Amino acid sequence: MQDGGNQYEVFDVVGIYARFGLSIAEAGRLRKRGGMSIYGKIKKIKGWNKALDAVRKEAEKPVSIAIIGNPQVEVEITALLQVDAAKKAVFGASEHKREADREARLRGADLAIAVVEKGESKSRLKAVAEQARMSQARLVVVNGSDYDEAFVAELKEVFRIAVGGMLFVSAVDAETIETAIIPPVVKKLAKKEVSLAVKLPAFRDEVVKSIIADTARQNALIGVAVFVPGADMPLMMLNQVRMVMKMAAAYDEELSVKRLNEILAVIGGGLALRIAARQLLGFVPVAGWAIKGGIAYGGTYAMGEAAKKYFDSKPA
Repeated sequence: MQDGGNQYEVFDVVGIYARFGLSIAEAGRLRKRGGMSIYGKIKKIKGWNKALDAVRKEAEKPVSIAIIGNPQVEVEITALLQVDAAKKAVFGASEHKREADREARLRGADLAIAVVEKGESKSRLKAVAEQARMSQARLVVVNGSDYDEAFVAELKEVFRIAVGGMLFVSAVDAETIETAIIPPVVKKLAKKEVSLAVKLPAFRDEVVKSIIADTARQNALIGVAVFVPGADMPLMMLNQVRMVMKMAAAYDEELSVKRLNEILAVIGGGLALRIAARQLLGFVPVAGWAIKGGIAYGGTYAMGEAAKKYFDSKPA
């Protein structure tokens, strides 16, 4: 999912089935039993526990984000992102007074968010950049300034990043973090997005939107690429169920076959009409294939939105 990195999975049919412990032959038998049986008779598929275990492991991955800048700014951003002190995943570089400790934390960070201001000395920028480059990835936030080509050129040189790794914001406050900073952070940490949502609930909404959009795009491509009518249904439905698993994990829900059955019973029942429409379109020459992709996208997106609404409605 990171910068389209997971799109190869769309065509890895064997790989997607394997996540659920299914062979291609077993998937074929599943299709013959009828697509909705994937939702209605979920316990009959042996591989759900395997898929749930994989999602659990995603949720348990360690996540570390470093904030580098003015000490006061570090404290403010950390407080806005890190609500639960017990799940400490964000830290300010200045928290560590000993250089060795600070360096160790920075080298273990998945992402460094460097906050700078236009007009800062080159020596100061170099000091911040040196720390930021210790992390696996970096995002430079220019506080209190509009886009400036000359400053961009300087930042590219000092931080060794492309323009896409920079943000120019009028102020670093709660609204800016939510609308301008969180979305690019989720993209940069796509391989750890579920864990990011669990450990830092401030990112949950954006992570869930990303999961829905990615799965909808995958299923749209599957709908267009698979030319045998009905053959794509098990694959797309397994993708949808995996989407719901990841969303449940992001909301820190219990991950079990029983709980998954309960969730799918609430959100899965309204998709039969879309599925029937897609199957009929498989027999329409030429244009039907393109329309199928659109319906696959819309149906998956609708299911994701229904799941999101369900999880959001639950008391915290």
